[in-house]
Amino acid sequence: MQTDSADRIILGGRYRLDSKVGTGGMSVVYRATDMQDERTVAIKMLRHEYAEDEEFIRHFRNEMEATKDLHHPNIVEIYDFSQEDDAPYIVMEYISGITLKAYINVVQSMGWRDALNIVAQILSAVDCAHSHGIVHRDIKPQNILITDEGRVKLTDFGIAYAVTEGTRKAVGDSAGSVHYLSPEQARGGFVDERSDIYSIGITLYEMVTGVVPFDGESHVSIALKHIDGNIVPPHTVDPDIPYGVSDLVMMATKKDPAERFQTARDMYARLKMVSANPGYSFLTPENNIEDGAADIQNLESTEFSAPLVIKRESEERYDAGDSGEDRARQGRTYTDKELEISRAEIVRNVTMTTFAYVLAVVLGIAGIVFMVTRYRDLSKNMPRFTTVSYRIGNYTAMKAESVIADLAEKGITVVQEPVINDDYPTGYIVGQSLESGQVITSRDVLTLKVSSLSNSFVLEDWTDKDYREAGSALTSVGINVNYQTVASSAHKVQMVVRTAPAAGSIVAPGDTVTVFYSTGQLAEKVRVPNLLGLSLQEAELQLNLAGLSLRRAYPEPGMDITDLLATPTPSPAATPSPADETPEASGDITPGAANTDDPDDDASPEATVTEAPTPTPAPVIASATVVAQFPPAGTELYAGESVEIYFYNIRMLQTPKKLTLEYPKDAILPGSLINVRIESRSVTGSSAYSDIIFNDRVEAKDFPLEYTVNLPVNGTPARVNIFINGSLYRQVLVTAGTAEKTDER
Repeated sequence: MQTDSADRIILGGRYRLDSKVGTGGMSVVYRATDMQDERTVAIKMLRHEYAEDEEFIRHFRNEMEATKDLHHPNIVEIYDFSQEDDAPYIVMEYISGITLKAYINVVQSMGWRDALNIVAQILSAVDCAHSHGIVHRDIKPQNILITDEGRVKLTDFGIAYAVTEGTRKAVGDSAGSVHYLSPEQARGGFVDERSDIYSIGITLYEMVTGVVPFDGESHVSIALKHIDGNIVPPHTVDPDIPYGVSDLVMMATKKDPAERFQTARDMYARLKMVSANPGYSFLTPENNIEDGAADIQNLESTEFSAPLVIKRESEERYDAGDSGEDRARQGRTYTDKELEISRAEIVRNVTMTTFAYVLAVVLGIAGIVFMVTRYRDLSKNMPRFTTVSYRIGNYTAMKAESVIADLAEKGITVVQEPVINDDYPTGYIVGQSLESGQVITSRDVLTLKVSSLSNSFVLEDWTDKDYREAGSALTSVGINVNYQTVASSAHKVQMVVRTAPAAGSIVAPGDTVTVFYSTGQLAEKVRVPNLLGLSLQEAELQLNLAGLSLRRAYPEPGMDITDLLATPTPSPAATPSPADETPEASGDITPGAANTDDPDDDASPEATVTEAPTPTPAPVIASATVVAQFPPAGTELYAGESVEIYFYNIRMLQTPKKLTLEYPKDAILPGSLINVRIESRSVTGSSAYSDIIFNDRVEAKDFPLEYTVNLPVNGTPARVNIFINGSLYRQVLVTAGTAEKTDER
């Protein structure tokens, strides 16, 4: 190892280390100068404590081998790989900028158009890697750089080639990786290009919402959520996110890789569609506005990668109907005799054709009846002669509910056996009756041992039994029972339709089981009409026509609502404009001017000045037409349900609720000053809005902090996000009747 006159280290006699720019769990990154090519480079050097660890050295070599042939504007280029004093290092392109993670921490959540622009560049980089047979396997905002010019650069291919191994070893810098792991990576299963698609989807989720979909106290708990947790759609988190962008995330993060975008190009094509028409939902078309249907159909038919089809010259003439035979036929004339013969031929041809069609239909019906009868006979006897075999896997440490659902699709019967086990969370498999790799048929039964609480038991199937009988039996063994009606024509009145959790699930005393029982009739779903701008009578009529009812009209149209507002709104006429003010109106006396109201005054300087009276604010009157509604137009409800309408801006008719924030002992708080930001998001009528309740730097002595949340008058809760030093610390739901409730995340 050499040094220059300024005692700066020179690696390999070529690379001079100028300054340290980053530190990771297993490496240190330096800004360096390539003295041979006279350019600035970045040097990633393995820490000395890992220099003898073959696993870490393999990561370094993999990164070099994976990217040495990748030349793409959105991939950090690798120049060289060498070793100095047994410490390997990589020489790569130097990027002046910040990581995407740092950018998200600063802005919290970016505009969806900026997010799509970044994802488009990531997909372009990933498509290049996939075309070379390389799966990145560790895509996350920490490995995505944004240059000062705004270009996106994908880096860190350290585990790219290990595509047949299990989940990578949890080294020091993998703490952020678990938030972006695909379900198959979390299970330790096979990984392919679709795993990168999942990680990109999670990254897009964080960009548009400001938070990751899954978080927890440990890496294991987060990984388990990736396996069987449900992602809340971004549009639900923030209604300002268009449906198309939300669907793009949900499609990319499907649990089953077969249901995701299959390639980066597939996702890029859909991204272009979403960018052109962000409000169009391709996963839930019922959310779309009918007026845009034509444009949506045209957009859906767009093929971004369709090959160019060139017709031959003869084909073009044929398509244009310009052949010589056509021209001759167009100029042909017929005699009366020819026309008479033609009519006879037409009648004969029609008769024969009709007879042939009738005969074909009769024979077809007879054939269908025969085939259906034979099929039913064969179906009854088929299980006696055929069986379908499957090779079972190792289901230990997997969620029992997910495994049972997967095996049920294959026709395999699964029996759960509750066992007490402190090593796994409740509901996870700790053992199985057949070993992994053993062949099982649809006639066999597989027993799964599931971690459970004391006194747990398997829930009985109560379908088509009286719901009161089911409730009584469950209550007698310590189960809390809820009842809910379901409109169903397939089950008799008061008979159980299903339970939640489902029959066969493991429950314990103290658990809650919801019993759904039939009302005997199938209810119809209807859409809430748009009531904005209608009078009370017109709104009621529209609701009745839609099969709905009016629950509340608030306040009454045209009523004086001054007392309902926290701060009455002054009338614009209450404050005179400067142009309208006169000496008399303002109470000022102009020096040297005569006061005509008092002839004895004669402009005396001792004249009394009379102040103008304070104007009385004009009353606030509710609108005569609907200005907001809840639920909003387009929402699906069951026929007979009700809707609320409002005749004033309901943001001004909210109920304030005071809350406190205790000192965040469980947060990492470097330094004495703590940056606290509290945001509230509420839905009122057909729109959503956000308020910044608190945003300041405070000290520990300032806690507890008091803040006020404005609750909507329609009774919906307000969602409060609390950020500590730029990171999301807690999410709470605030309702009028209860204290704040922490969301389960």
